[in-house]
Amino acid sequence: MPAPSEKRPDPESTEHDVDGHVVRIVTGPDHEELWIDGTRRRFFKNSGGYVLADNAYMPARETLLEAVREYLRQSERERGGTGQDEQRGER
Repeated sequence: MPAPSEKRPDPESTEHDVDGHVVRIVTGPDHEELWIDGTRRRFFKNSGGYVLADNAYMPARETLLEAVREYLRQSERERGGTGQDEQRGER
């Protein structure tokens, strides 16, 4: 256990709205946590970047937030989506 004078810095937390989902990334001195809509999600960081455990076969992304965006896009496509892509003329 660290001495009181060696207190670790408090983790930093950032919140983002990604396609209607609340994404919170907690960054501490020796770990990161990912929360999507109040549920903690597992992810991996390797030499190629970040990959969510639920989306393990997708290419790694440079940042954790980019990996989350790709995961949520993929989830929407698999569930039939909201039609936003079709509204923008994309298919």
